[in-house]
Amino acid sequence: MHKQHPQTAYRKYAVLIGTVLENCDKNESERGKGGWGMLKIAVVEDQQEVRDELCRFIRKYAAENSLQVEAVPIEDGAVIAAHYEPGWDIIFMDVEMPGLDGFGAAEKIRAVDGDAVLVFVTNMAQYAIKGYEVDALDYVLKPVPYFAFSQQLRKVEEQLRRRVRHYLALPVAVSY
Repeated sequence: MHKQHPQTAYRKYAVLIGTVLENCDKNESERGKGGWGMLKIAVVEDQQEVRDELCRFIRKYAAENSLQVEAVPIEDGAVIAAHYEPGWDIIFMDVEMPGLDGFGAAEKIRAVDGDAVLVFVTNMAQYAIKGYEVDALDYVLKPVPYFAFSQQLRKVEEQLRRRVRHYLALPVAVSY
């Protein structure tokens, strides 16, 4: 086996470490402040004006916090649950909807996706306890003021940040 001079091996690994760290820095800036790519957010709400307002709030929060988001309005729990595919980061879900209520939709979503952060949007506080049965992070009371909504988004952002893990693999030269 060919032995490298220790100084050559050190330089080789130092260059590798520098490249990896440079790529981490570059990826961090590309991902944005949160350390992830674009956040995919569903707003499941049967009332058009509330749905539009929540999407506006999400875009406003994203602009204020240098986040990249895709806010997708969905008009009923039945629509999101019908052919649900994992991949949503956050789902803001109304509780009372004509097709499939928020809890029914959340149960179907949880059957295939335990990672999406669920936040219920409701005008009745008594539904909050039931949200924990489907591992909802929290709930927001209607009418939703921007400040309360932004606090929920901050809470969700913190939870998502805890999930993101950064790994750095370094080769180690072993000599016997």
